Amino acid sequence: MTQSFADMIYLFSCGALGLKPVLNHEIDFMAVHHHSMSQGVWHTVFLSIKRLYDNAQLSIDNDIFNNLRNQFMLSIMRNTQRTYLIHNLIKKLEDNKVRCCVLKGEIMSALYKNPDCRISSDTDILIEPRNKKRAIDILNEFGFDVKPLGATSNHIVAAHPVAGIVELHLNLYNELYEDVWFNNIALIQEECRVVKVDDDKEILTLGITDGLIFTALHCIKHFLSAGVGIRQIMDMLLYMKAFYNQINWERFNKTMKHLKYENFIYNCIGIGIKYLNFDKEHLPSHTCNNTIMTAILDDIELGGVFGKNENERDGFSMQYTKARFNSFKKDEYHSYIKMWWHRKLITIIFPHPKTLALKFPYLRKSPLLYPIAWLHRIIRLIINLIKKDTSLNRYSNPAKQLIQSDIIDRRMELIRRLDMV
Repeated sequence: MTQSFADMIYLFSCGALGLKPVLNHEIDFMAVHHHSMSQGVWHTVFLSIKRLYDNAQLSIDNDIFNNLRNQFMLSIMRNTQRTYLIHNLIKKLEDNKVRCCVLKGEIMSALYKNPDCRISSDTDILIEPRNKKRAIDILNEFGFDVKPLGATSNHIVAAHPVAGIVELHLNLYNELYEDVWFNNIALIQEECRVVKVDDDKEILTLGITDGLIFTALHCIKHFLSAGVGIRQIMDMLLYMKAFYNQINWERFNKTMKHLKYENFIYNCIGIGIKYLNFDKEHLPSHTCNNTIMTAILDDIELGGVFGKNENERDGFSMQYTKARFNSFKKDEYHSYIKMWWHRKLITIIFPHPKTLALKFPYLRKSPLLYPIAWLHRIIRLIINLIKKDTSLNRYSNPAKQLIQSDIIDRRMELIRRLDMV
């Protein structure tokens, strides 16, 4: 972990917890800014930067600071507009008998000292699968561009120029993660609870212990997929602190231990205490390892939020799935993945016109061009097969198409040290 990354997560924690930053050295502002943007936490970090600047503890050109402050204020304003539209969307859905359970987003923002500064471009809403069509109709009515449901996806993605991305979850996780990673554990066991938001509206979210289990597994899911960000760890720790006396810790700990994720959780708590300014009295007891904590932070720094900084992480989730498989399954791995994959083949072979149009934009002119675009896709596939740019295994059975790289090997070694297999 570099010094500038350590400075960034310290300043982030001060902004998140409302603490006055105290530094005994000069920070590399440009590097801190870069890391905070890479992690998606710049607006919270800026709160600390502003306090340092106002107290003449930060060397930065006045024009640069003023420009950043103006951008910050504009982002806050846009986030307010986005939130207003999202609230109207939820009300419309609820009025049309589409029960909405909001995941993360505002629920997490409320735990920060300055909620408006935890800015996210997406909103996750859990709905019942039977309400999918009605929900899509309402999204279209609001001017969202609704993407087709992916063959292996558990959520519908819709984009809006002001409201950002809305993900309508039909299940908390996709089938493969729920089955192999989470062993089909009943993740929702409580009634949803009502919370008040800024404009006196009320929204539903998961029950308190359900909410912590979801938040922890969401953090773990990203870590195991390609990479987790420091914000996801902060969210989980703030949730633990806020609801410490209301959480069913026996259920939470039992779940994490059964899934072999307790070491990851323990080391995240250790990171919170050692690097993110949490008081150990506000978090559960744990055991952690300094070397492993540093390795997790290294992985976060190198990967950026969701591992986007390292393209070589692509394919890591399937490597983990294979290594994890025998923890809970008695089937043969390749046969299992082949059966799972083949259930999706019709959607993969004949993608939705909107999906196909992403590669062949001329399809947007008329749906009658679908056969031409489909044939175009097949010809391109044949050419790639001849050139050996792809393999039939990628389409027939992804279990036989595992990607290898030094970065994947490095991450798998960390996974094994955390005993997450």
